[in-house]
Amino acid sequence: MKRSLALLLLGAPVALGFAPSITPQPASSLSMARRGKGLSGVSGASKLNKPKSISGSESGEASAPKGNWVPTSIPSIESLPKEKNAVNLVDTAVPSLIDKATNPTGAVSVVNYGDKTYCFSSACGSCKIPLTKAKVLEGNDETGDDARLQCDFCGATYNLRNGAPVQKKGGKLMGFLFSKSDNVPLPVYGLGEQGGKVFINVP
Repeated sequence: MKRSLALLLLGAPVALGFAPSITPQPASSLSMARRGKGLSGVSGASKLNKPKSISGSESGEASAPKGNWVPTSIPSIESLPKEKNAVNLVDTAVPSLIDKATNPTGAVSVVNYGDKTYCFSSACGSCKIPLTKAKVLEGNDETGDDARLQCDFCGATYNLRNGAPVQKKGGKLMGFLFSKSDNVPLPVYGLGEQGGKVFINVP
């Protein structure tokens, strides 16, 4: 009885003429763009093969696929924070970076160190706490000329250029809780500009 009722309910939409039909829809040129081929907009807009990377942010290319550049809500490269050796959060509104619970605006961290600008995840790879108070440290024997970034909560330390975990500088009060995740890299992203728009290279 239950089986025949289930079959009747499943067959009802077909019998009543509500069966779904699959009709191919024409795709816009933007949605048809293939990875690595760039984006071609409608009505002769310029192609996006690879935006001009800003100094320091080309490190994102090692962790993100070639040509995976996504437009952001950042108004211009000039609008990025200018403060040196400090972590600043910048909203991007990039869908793949948005997490409704922890990162609703798709924010990324930006640091100006020396004459370079670095872009990476807004949260620590180890403890997932925002890096707003992280310390920017000079390079050491392990990182060479590359600066380091240390989470103020768990003490996890990363190479600022490529996000690779490096040996912690001193212990942190809560560091022992996250010691198993010390080898998790920090996601890094490339930033670039093309046609007056800012793009980010995301995995």
